[in-house]
Amino acid sequence: MQQGHTVLVERGAGVVTGYPDADYEQAGAKLIDDHEALFNEGDLVVKVKEPLPEECSLMRPGQVLFTYFHLAASRELTEAVCRSAVTEAAYETIEVNGRLPLFEATQSGAENRTPRHCRDNKCPVVMSLAFGQTD
Repeated sequence: MQQGHTVLVERGAGVVTGYPDADYEQAGAKLIDDHEALFNEGDLVVKVKEPLPEECSLMRPGQVLFTYFHLAASRELTEAVCRSAVTEAAYETIEVNGRLPLFEATQSGAENRTPRHCRDNKCPVVMSLAFGQTD
């Protein structure tokens, strides 16, 4: 935001994890109610979980989607991502000092650090952020 980027946050996205909408607004983000509009307006979309089936049609060429993908586990997701021509940046492939720290976190009891509400209700998306073009 300091360099002229617009940050869009889906309204209510951080509530379950203890981040109210007001925190994002205070930081300068624009709250958005429409999930589809988030994908339409965002050039960089940051998610916590892999794309949901209904989000695959929202992905577009030139857009960067930064999230966990788990492509090996889902042929349908892999094919949808390929068809969309979105540029994918997968958390599980980020390497730091020869390690995959974000992948390791999912393999070592991360479920114990997930908010209980999400574990009990299997929340599909905890947070979606989108970064629009610079003004």
